[in-house]
Amino acid sequence: LFRLQVSCNLLHRERMYTAHEIYDPDNVYNRILKCALGIVQRLVVRSSLSSRAAALNLSFEDISESRVTPETFERLVFDRKTERYRRAIQLARMIILNYSPDLRGGHEHVLAILFDMNKLFERFILMQLIRAQVDFVDRGLRVEGQASMRFWTSRSIRPDVVAEFSHGVTRERVILDTKWKVPDSGLPADDDLKQMYVYNLHFGSRRSVLLYPRAEKEQNGTRQPFAHSKGPLSDHTHECATYFVDLFDTNQKLRQDIGAKLIEHVILDA
Repeated sequence: LFRLQVSCNLLHRERMYTAHEIYDPDNVYNRILKCALGIVQRLVVRSSLSSRAAALNLSFEDISESRVTPETFERLVFDRKTERYRRAIQLARMIILNYSPDLRGGHEHVLAILFDMNKLFERFILMQLIRAQVDFVDRGLRVEGQASMRFWTSRSIRPDVVAEFSHGVTRERVILDTKWKVPDSGLPADDDLKQMYVYNLHFGSRRSVLLYPRAEKEQNGTRQPFAHSKGPLSDHTHECATYFVDLFDTNQKLRQDIGAKLIEHVILDA
């Protein structure tokens, strides 16, 4: 750098004022990765996962620790030299920015990554029913998820679960719809009842059931018929029930008999 050489080293001709890049591992990208690994290492998840994080952290011993904030990620620049960091930084961002050591529910550090619990609950119930239906082949039970039927022009309706089984010489159909919420006063919302009413009419079902997770022991389901219609479908008598699913056993572990219980007490309960 000629200008700085003249101003700084005019009396020291043995020196040369230059500029050059230093490839220092103690950079912001590695500091972010070290912060994320530290969080994973401290989390009470699986011992194997914590051990892997601890082993990886050994490679970051010479990396200094720093406070990582949302602004840290906003200032990052991915170019030809740092592009290889991108995927790892994306994962680290999820871990660091969703880390909640102060949740009131307990004293353990957790990741507050939010899931769509409605979809998760729906999928879980469907899988439990499919797994258990093999024990009810004598009733001709068939469980289907997201069965679609055209509703208006190109639009369709899709109940979470449609179950069919033999009832004497006829086939009965039951509609199940999962709701990840606690209904007010234990009663379903009007919109949910209207939704089940439409499901019954379009799928030819005489019974539909709203499934909720049980939050308290005192929660009890109900079963009531829909009022008779004055229209051309007045001869279609149908009803809607509510049922609260016990997800956990006394040891606070997921119950293994949820599917069988729902089939016995909800679907086949005529």
